[in-house]
Amino acid sequence: MPRKPTYDELALRIRELEEERIEVKKIDAELQENRNFLASIFASIQDGISILDLEMNIIQVNPCMEKWYSHALPLVGKKCFQAYHEQDSACGVCPVAQTIRTGKTAHEVVPKRGAGGRITGWLDLFSFPMFDQASGKFRGVIEYVRDISEQKTAEQALQKAHDELEQRIRDRTVEITGANLKLREEIRERKLTEQALRRSEIALAEQKAALEETNTALKILLQKMKQDKKEITEQVLFNFKELVAPYLEKLRQSGLDEKQKGYLELAQSTFNDIIFPFVRSISLLNIRLSPAEIRVADLIRQGKTSKEIAEFMHVSPETVKVHRKNIRGKLGLKGKKVNLQTVLRSFGQDTPE
Repeated sequence: MPRKPTYDELALRIRELEEERIEVKKIDAELQENRNFLASIFASIQDGISILDLEMNIIQVNPCMEKWYSHALPLVGKKCFQAYHEQDSACGVCPVAQTIRTGKTAHEVVPKRGAGGRITGWLDLFSFPMFDQASGKFRGVIEYVRDISEQKTAEQALQKAHDELEQRIRDRTVEITGANLKLREEIRERKLTEQALRRSEIALAEQKAALEETNTALKILLQKMKQDKKEITEQVLFNFKELVAPYLEKLRQSGLDEKQKGYLELAQSTFNDIIFPFVRSISLLNIRLSPAEIRVADLIRQGKTSKEIAEFMHVSPETVKVHRKNIRGKLGLKGKKVNLQTVLRSFGQDTPE
């Protein structure tokens, strides 16, 4: 028969089990805190986000999507085209279907629909492939949606005003041309006096001035549209930097295991892909930096060291040095004793801080 454990052995085993239980509880608490961080990030984004499987079933949505489509709740478990468009099949132009078919990012402007399938606005829709970090298997799609209804309405109103103005210019041109022909004919036929001719010239000058004023108004409207687009871009970048990036950095420093680091890297990469289309107006792009060089330049501008940049981007310090060298070359700083951070901060003055 096996030997019975002594009292001391039993007490030691009990202590070991209690220590294991405390450790497991601590790990569970840390995991829950990490999940809370990710949930906070997911919920804080002011644009709509849906996560879909390869059958176009909705797996998860953020509060913004639930607010927009409150008439179709619950959204999870439904096909995206059923929940968002009240249709029995995928839309004719569907970025999600394109991404599932090709495994690549897709983008379209699609109608925003309310109850009964009624169009209530317009959405800028981006779809991004989602891959399993461990196996690399394509396992779903992230759908990022931005409401551009006001922008679309403004663009349509501006286009209408532009078309009406063009038509007025054409009409007035025809009128002026006809008036000139008639005037010339009258001059030839009736040989009007010099006084009558002078009055006609004054009338034509007034018409020309009116056309110039109309053209000036059109230029002002076009400039306003460009400014509005710039403000929208700056707001998207501000939201990411102030509402998302700090949480990702805090999560990175919270002692994640390798699997969690993989999920975080996937989230970071996805967010970078989401915001990259909005940084096309940033001054750094005007000097033709690559996406990786833009990220390194932004981290240098924030005061990060090469070692910190390498850890943040999961690359070697040597790779960071190569990026630094390329950036200096494209900025025309080779062989010059100029602080790269100072130069990059001067570029950053046009970007939202």
